[in-house]
Amino acid sequence: MKLNATSDALYLQSFVNISTDSILNIETSWVIQGREDTRWAITNGSWIELGPFDCESVVSGFVAEICVQNGTTQTYSVTVSISDGYEVVTHTWSVTYTVWHPPEPEPEPEPEPEVIPDSPSESTDDGNTTSSGGFALDTDTRVIMGLIAIVILLVIIVLFTGRRKSPPPPIRPPPSDIPQMVGQRFR
Repeated sequence: MKLNATSDALYLQSFVNISTDSILNIETSWVIQGREDTRWAITNGSWIELGPFDCESVVSGFVAEICVQNGTTQTYSVTVSISDGYEVVTHTWSVTYTVWHPPEPEPEPEPEPEVIPDSPSESTDDGNTTSSGGFALDTDTRVIMGLIAIVILLVIIVLFTGRRKSPPPPIRPPPSDIPQMVGQRFR
């Protein structure tokens, strides 16, 4: 049989039908057997009641083994033994439990602290502003000003480090003692 560990109860009872004049001493014992030959003696009465278990409280023994699991447990054997001092009669039931533990709640995120500006600033629709002494610049203006500063710096570097070009050498007239070949006849 399969039971919900936190909401179902297991009731089992044994009956011995003997006459009232009998001199037999009847003894009854209930044992639950778990894995690896773990055994729990439950009671010596004629009946047992197991569950429902409060897994949120402090538990021990068989109940602790059930409550630490999550999902369907292994099969446990519940055995009643009835003895008259000469013979022992046993009967066994197989029981599994379903145990469910809710997931741990996720912590709520901590609220972010509000930033209080040291000096007043102007804000644009996208919220990108820089404030310094009451003068506010948005992101686009800062980028444009940065590019202009780089261009000015490069112009200054070129002006101060550029070489002064010397004027080209004057064109010399061709030597006069060499006869001109073009348009003249040689004699």
